[in-house]
Amino acid sequence: RCLHGRSTHHFDAAAINPYLFCPGTNEATILQLLTARSNAQRQQIKAAFKTLHGKDLVSELKSELGGKLETLIVAMMATPVMFDVTSLRNAIKGAGTNEKVLIEILASRTQNEIREIIKTYKQEYDHNLESDVSGEVGGHFKEMLVILLQANRQQGVQEGTIQSDAQALFNAGEKKFGTDEDQFITILGNRSAEHLRRVFDAYMKLSGHQIEESIQRETSGGLRDVLLAVVKCARSVPAYLAECLYNSLKGAGTDDATLIRIMVSRSEIDLLDIRAEFRKSFATSLHNMIKNDTTGDYCKTLLLLCGGTDEATILQLLTARSNAQRQQIKAAYKTLHGKDLVSDLKSELGGKFETLIVAMMATPVMFDVTSLRNAIKGAGTDEKVLVEILASRTQNEIGEIIKTYKKEYDHDLEQDVSGDTSGHFKRMLVILLQASRQQGIQEGKIQSDAQV
Repeated sequence: RCLHGRSTHHFDAAAINPYLFCPGTNEATILQLLTARSNAQRQQIKAAFKTLHGKDLVSELKSELGGKLETLIVAMMATPVMFDVTSLRNAIKGAGTNEKVLIEILASRTQNEIREIIKTYKQEYDHNLESDVSGEVGGHFKEMLVILLQANRQQGVQEGTIQSDAQALFNAGEKKFGTDEDQFITILGNRSAEHLRRVFDAYMKLSGHQIEESIQRETSGGLRDVLLAVVKCARSVPAYLAECLYNSLKGAGTDDATLIRIMVSRSEIDLLDIRAEFRKSFATSLHNMIKNDTTGDYCKTLLLLCGGTDEATILQLLTARSNAQRQQIKAAYKTLHGKDLVSDLKSELGGKFETLIVAMMATPVMFDVTSLRNAIKGAGTDEKVLVEILASRTQNEIGEIIKTYKKEYDHDLEQDVSGDTSGHFKRMLVILLQASRQQGIQEGKIQSDAQV
């Protein structure tokens, strides 16, 4: 709450007003304010705006904004359930049925969320959602959507039916000529996600391949798409939605409707998990793909919703600092945020870029120690790493490496190297690890050493 008993949302509502009614709307200010608030706070801002100015904030925004930015901001101003309800209504009542929207929402929402959607749809449009969906689609695809709309999955894992469910799916597809779609619909539409994951494992052992492969071969059209979505959501909703986002951004052109729908609807639910799955599956960040695929205030708003890592900024900042400064940044980050910077970087980055940045964040001696440990304890000994480090470091550096290795792993580096190498190669490495070369030039031995 703010001074004089006025709530923050009253001040936000007052702050938005001059930007709406001055010549040329300051879109950057509006998007910055609205993306910095939770959905619940945005609902309070809407109500406060109506109280203060006697106008509907969403209508005012629509009259001042335009294009994709308008669509995005208006979506952000809806409650989560109302946004889903509107998306479903548009998918059903638009020019042609948008099956992709029906599948994405009904496959990924929880049972409680689906019940709330059904109730709100009825309140808003005085229509039954199941009847409207049934009137727009047909066949086995309709049957599967209707089952999902029942929001009546079994709870938990039914240990006694895991094997029989896997066998029934196998018999319904791979084992018979033609496909018994009803078995797929019944099992995938009514079992819990935890139960289905166990069934998928049993199916893999039974058939020798993943359930997704069977669905691809045995079904087609809308039924295939909804069954695959249900399987992917049973495995991981964030991974499924990460794939949907990737498909919306890849290639020529952007599927802005899907991008907006997922970014807005998941921004306060599992967007962090979606970002992690996106990075894991596609070796790039969601942040970077949005940045490269969109423009202007629309892009800025999506990036504010997304959060995450701008890799160009990270490399620019960290490469401009010395190693000692990077250690100070790590310590300051821990003090400010109570988190380990390297762990946070690893969760956001990936691939070779992650390896490089993490290496840069280590102290020089710790980087050498880690490299030696990995060379010894990996699959097979990486002799090249042992040779490079032990041959090129000064005696003081080797002494520091030995001490830090002992402190970090409670192991003796010489013993670990000796246990992983042999013969004359081992003898040479052990001598290098003594770090006790003679100093200077021994004039009396130059000729004799050359002769030897």
